[in-house]
Amino acid sequence: MPENRRFGVPRDGHWLHYVGDCGAAAGFLESRSPATGWVLVMFLDALLRSFGQLVLANNPLSGAVVLTALCAVQPWAGLAALSCASIAILVAAAAGQQRGAVSAGMASCAAALLGAATVCLLQPEALDGRVWTLLYAAAVVSVYVTSSLNTLVSAVLPPAWWGTARPSGGFSRPQSDDVEQVWNPPPGKGPWPPLFALPYSLLQLVFFLCLMHSEGGLLLRPLGPTGAPGDVLNVTEETTLAATAVPTASADVNVTRVREFYDIDHLDWGQMFQGVLVSASQVVAMEDPAVSAAVYIALLLFSPVAACAALAGAFLGSLAGVGLLEPPYTDVYRGLWGVNGLLSMWAISAHSFVLSWHSLAAGAACTLLGAGLQAALGAPLRAAGLPVLLLPHSLSALVFLLVASSARTAFVRPAVLSFPEKHKYDFWTEHEDETDGDDDVTSKRPASPAD
Repeated sequence: MPENRRFGVPRDGHWLHYVGDCGAAAGFLESRSPATGWVLVMFLDALLRSFGQLVLANNPLSGAVVLTALCAVQPWAGLAALSCASIAILVAAAAGQQRGAVSAGMASCAAALLGAATVCLLQPEALDGRVWTLLYAAAVVSVYVTSSLNTLVSAVLPPAWWGTARPSGGFSRPQSDDVEQVWNPPPGKGPWPPLFALPYSLLQLVFFLCLMHSEGGLLLRPLGPTGAPGDVLNVTEETTLAATAVPTASADVNVTRVREFYDIDHLDWGQMFQGVLVSASQVVAMEDPAVSAAVYIALLLFSPVAACAALAGAFLGSLAGVGLLEPPYTDVYRGLWGVNGLLSMWAISAHSFVLSWHSLAAGAACTLLGAGLQAALGAPLRAAGLPVLLLPHSLSALVFLLVASSARTAFVRPAVLSFPEKHKYDFWTEHEDETDGDDDVTSKRPASPAD
């Protein structure tokens, strides 16, 4: 069997079975019938992958690490995430959603994030029966919102995403010099494109608006750091209007309390780097070093490239926050700026495109755009009594998902999302095959994703 000249490994169609997206387990379960006893194993695999998908890591082991840390630090948040994700998986399966998307956790990750973030953001006394009922209803709705946005995004993606892609992953050459094999599924029928955190962000804002206009109001946790003293933030429509109309003396009290934890006179680089590290836990609306470490470990298990890109994005996003904010840099120290940069850099530089200098530049630009959106959206959302959440990342990443290039190897999209190392390996293998078969083939067509 011919060997790859770069890696010296047989070309048997498999590559690192049990890392990355854990293709061996996914392939084995895909060959099983849901009518058999394997359905429980399929359910558990999809449930764990839902938590890995919170940081775009399609691996059950990564999801198990995130879930374990979440349950250990905030058990109620873990319970809410588990129950919401389970409901979403069952609804998606009953609604006939694509089996591959359900198995990969893409149909249920928004529900998992919604459950965890809601419990982390609300005061414990606010988690009454009404809130839990609304939360489970939102988990059901999230399945249909995710499916609808998938259809919408796949309809507007450039033809290069679908035009040369066949149902399974990898790359392939055209059948002739002038005619390529084209697989053009209708919108929503092909592989699901990445939606990032957009379904969650929209549902979380709607959920909080519903609570805000209810009788009890929106009872958020204090906006200070973990363990800092602070009053409960009870937001209603009336208090929001009053807060935006007349400044009160509470701002001075808050600044005094923050001064006990942060130096507000100038940038503290030590706390800034601490914010870079804890930004990973802000994915689930927490400021906790243990959860943040678990998220980075989950990314490292999935892909070292993903972990490096995420850390670089967290630093760049935090640095952009320092440039756009005036002291005190409380939100930067808490990781609220780093989290959007973390997800944006990783999503564009190595997740949605084959890793290259072009994709790295696009990832950095996406991170900066997300920082600008966070600065622009922060003021009106705070005036309305709402957190920014992951909305800046969702919008900026979707914008850069549609980037196009006339260069042949600038922005190459994988036909089926896997993990960065495999994307790059398939890309190199395809170019070696093209070079072996025809020295001029690379001049006849761009290196577009296909299988």
